[in-house]
Amino acid sequence: MQQASRVVAALGQQTERQATRLRTQAQEMLPLLKQGIAHTRRRVREGQQVPSEQKVLSLFEPQTRAIARHQGGALLECGRHVMLDAVEGGIVTR
Repeated sequence: MQQASRVVAALGQQTERQATRLRTQAQEMLPLLKQGIAHTRRRVREGQQVPSEQKVLSLFEPQTRAIARHQGGALLECGRHVMLDAVEGGIVTR
C-alpha cells in the first residue's frame, strides 16, 4: 500500500497522458487493495470468515464474484454467469 501510494504521488507530478492514465488506474486499485488486506487480516489473524460478496477476488476485474456451484468437490468458483443460446447453424440468439 505504501509503495502504491508513493507511485500514485509520483505519477501525479507528471503531465504526460500515459502517466495520468496510469495514476487513474492505480487510484482505482488502491481501495480494492486496502479491502483485500483488511479481509486477509480478518481471516488469518482473527480467524473470522468474510462473506463472499465482500471479498476482493481480482484487482484487475473487480466485478468478479464467487459462484456457489457445489460441483466436483469445489465449494466456490469465480466468475460470472453467462447465458448463450444458439440456433441451428451456430447463430447466437442471446
